[in-house]
Amino acid sequence: MPRTISVSPGQGPKYRGSSRGRKHGRASKKQREAIFRRDDYECQRCGSEYNLRVDHIKPIAKGGTNTQDNMQTLCEPCNSAKGDKTICYLDPNLDEVTA
Repeated sequence: MPRTISVSPGQGPKYRGSSRGRKHGRASKKQREAIFRRDDYECQRCGSEYNLRVDHIKPIAKGGTNTQDNMQTLCEPCNSAKGDKTICYLDPNLDEVTA
């Protein structure tokens, strides 16, 4: 007999890989914009200005935090190449981010 699942409006199922229902992971829009601005809207590894992503320097899965000092701007190819390694491409002389 099939099971019925009751879901409240606005409360969809939680899928693997989804940020819905998490306490950490994806940066907020405000945080992403602040990181992009701090990093001059360019990849911190190769300098590209296209397909930009906010990357966690130390991945959340490995104990990293969802704070701005643990985030950097990378393009999609550089972010994919970095994978789950802890690598910081930021200039150590950058100013702190203010959201």
